[in-house]
Amino acid sequence: MKKFEFSLTALYSMKENNEKQQKMQLKNIQNEINDLESKIAAVNADYAKAKDEFGDNVTTGLGASHATNYGDYFSKLRTVAEQIAIKKNKLERKKEKVLAKLIETRKEKVMLEKLRDKEYEEYLSEIKKKQDKELDDFFSYQVTVS
Repeated sequence: MKKFEFSLTALYSMKENNEKQQKMQLKNIQNEINDLESKIAAVNADYAKAKDEFGDNVTTGLGASHATNYGDYFSKLRTVAEQIAIKKNKLERKKEKVLAKLIETRKEKVMLEKLRDKEYEEYLSEIKKKQDKELDDFFSYQVTVS
């Protein structure tokens, strides 16, 4: 009796490998997004700290050049935060694309699993028919001999 072998095993293995790669890629993208979020939080903390310092310095007296320096620093912090936000948005879009590919791969895997199950049922049916035929042949031989 031959062993069951799924006819699309190679394709199924390829889909499994694709799924693993896509999951890894998704994880890496999420880690990058988390890093960018922590950078944005750090920039916001720097902004809040500088804003408080600026407020304190204004009440005690602040020269025009120092006020200009604070203005430049605030502008730089906003620019940095905007650049980080742009990178984060690009990563979010990339994440959505990878997630869509992952969903498609999973659907294909499920379809292949259903095909494998169907082929296995056909294989079992074929084996049962062969066994029934062998039993019939054996009993008919026994009847003929006796």
